[in-house]
Amino acid sequence: MTGLTHDERGYPDTTDPAAHDRLVRRLVAKVESARRDIADYEVTNPDAGTVFVTYGPPSRTVEQVMRDYPDDAVGHLRLRVVWPFPEFALHEFPNAETYIVPELNMGQVVREVERHVDQPVVPLGKIGGELHTPAELVRALEAHR
Repeated sequence: MTGLTHDERGYPDTTDPAAHDRLVRRLVAKVESARRDIADYEVTNPDAGTVFVTYGPPSRTVEQVMRDYPDDAVGHLRLRVVWPFPEFALHEFPNAETYIVPELNMGQVVREVERHVDQPVVPLGKIGGELHTPAELVRALEAHR
């Protein structure tokens, strides 16, 4: 949520803490009440023991790994909407033993995954402008199975 708020008439009002409080609480409640409607994700191989959790460009790399990797024990949770985080989607993998989270940052979604599962979560943050390679993801997969 942004720090720029408005009053009930729609005029910017950042000087009234009560107006700010009311607006932000209303918006958060609105989003929370619709979180299942807002959620957009794709589940592949829900019986897998190892699950990749991705959003954005790493999703394509995981799709390539899954095409090349002959083992059905690899699952994929592809998030199309990241916020509000759809923690209930993680539970669509009842046999998950490990979650691997490749991200093009130092770790944002990985923290959300860690908050909502009891299994080990492997962060694969990458910075510098390059995408994960399939070989990098296969190495992580084999190291954490």
